[in-house]
Amino acid sequence: MTEHCAPVWGFKVRKATLITYTDSSAPNSSLELSGPNLPAPNPQTSGYTQTVDICGGGGAAVYLRRASFPSIYLHQLTRLHFWRPIMLWRSISLPAAVFLCAAATTNSTEQRNAISGTFNVLSMSVNGLPTDFFPKYDPKRKENTKLMALAMSRYDYGIINVQKGFTFMRVRIDEGVYIDMINLHTNTGVGLSDQAARRSNIRQVADYISANSAGNAVIVFGNTNSRYTRSEDNLDFLTGQNGLTDAWVQAIGGRTPAAGSDALICPRIVPLSIKCEAEDKVLYRGSPAVHLNSTGFFYDTARFMSPENSMLSDHHPVRVEFRYELKHGMRQSDLYGGPHGTWFNDISSIDSSSRISFITLCGVGYLEGLILRLESGTTFTHGLSNGFCYPLNLDPKDYVTSVKLCWEKVSAHTRIFYAQVTTNTGRLRHAGIVTHDCAVANAPVGYGVAGTYGQAGYDSNRLGIIYQLGFIYTAQNT
Repeated sequence: MTEHCAPVWGFKVRKATLITYTDSSAPNSSLELSGPNLPAPNPQTSGYTQTVDICGGGGAAVYLRRASFPSIYLHQLTRLHFWRPIMLWRSISLPAAVFLCAAATTNSTEQRNAISGTFNVLSMSVNGLPTDFFPKYDPKRKENTKLMALAMSRYDYGIINVQKGFTFMRVRIDEGVYIDMINLHTNTGVGLSDQAARRSNIRQVADYISANSAGNAVIVFGNTNSRYTRSEDNLDFLTGQNGLTDAWVQAIGGRTPAAGSDALICPRIVPLSIKCEAEDKVLYRGSPAVHLNSTGFFYDTARFMSPENSMLSDHHPVRVEFRYELKHGMRQSDLYGGPHGTWFNDISSIDSSSRISFITLCGVGYLEGLILRLESGTTFTHGLSNGFCYPLNLDPKDYVTSVKLCWEKVSAHTRIFYAQVTTNTGRLRHAGIVTHDCAVANAPVGYGVAGTYGQAGYDSNRLGIIYQLGFIYTAQNT
């Protein structure tokens, strides 16, 4: 795949602005993002959620959502000019530049043909790096900062996590291919209160994935401060509740070390093998539409050594190589619209052998809701369906091949204003009004619409709105 996207937060940009977002409910917390074209924060909300369209597609490409357990801080210190996707976050002691640019194919034809690809993630600790914002300035740490930056620019790293707390991103890596990425750094320590806090951190992340990543591929990576051999830790919440696979466990043969067994401590030098257990973890899962697999696990310690041959980081950097492949018989369109509302995804409830028999679009001034019913009797309803609705009963050989969507931002919320569905026989239904921003989601040849995914919610007038919408296709037996 080739890079074909606009820079985010100053990717290869020498001058960038700093915008500070402060959470009024937490006086000592702030989040600073460096880069162009970032909107002003919403003073009506505590915390921060941002969506950035980095690779086109007419919709949201990445979500950034701040976690609620430790406050996250970020300052831009060094301009790092990388060519590959990089994301560096920091806590109060983690200064770094922030860049994220997802790789995408250069045109829609290439996207249709590109059904697989590769990327990598890296988790490392840069705790204690210097910053002009702090009074205790250590020249040695400044030198380590430079050495880390040089090492990162020398190698083909994908997405890097160095932050504290956790953040959520929805990354578009190809047409209709999204991976939800959770970057985390949990509480440290082995005291009773430390262990309880860390278990709470892990449960919070697991619950967040359950609520916000249903039906999606997921990667969780960062410093868990946890070990499988430590019986007080609860990594099993991520593997059990969320169905995630630990890339390290997979790489050492698939057997998770027993809780209470001897710790597999990594040496403070370059490890001779990957059989020792680091507290930095990378866990992942695919989805009904995307097969995701770890193809390599590495401790990249040797890449981050000082000229005196000492470790630049207090943790062994963990790199995991991934390969994704679209599954046969199930496809997704891109997402269109804005970042508001509650996440939903029909994909896990779709019977691939049952096509849509009925579809209804509701709304006059904008799309208020939709209903899809499969031949099996399964019904999906999103938004409201008690206003002006326009039903379409599908004949046995009818299936929806394209959907036109239009959206517009009103009162700080981006809403879907118009939807039109067209079948393979030319029948159509529409609801709402056309705006300037529109896109047509066309099913691949031999596929038809089988469901939707996205976000839905209610505005202040209690009218149901589909804020963001994508379509799921299944192969048709015609």
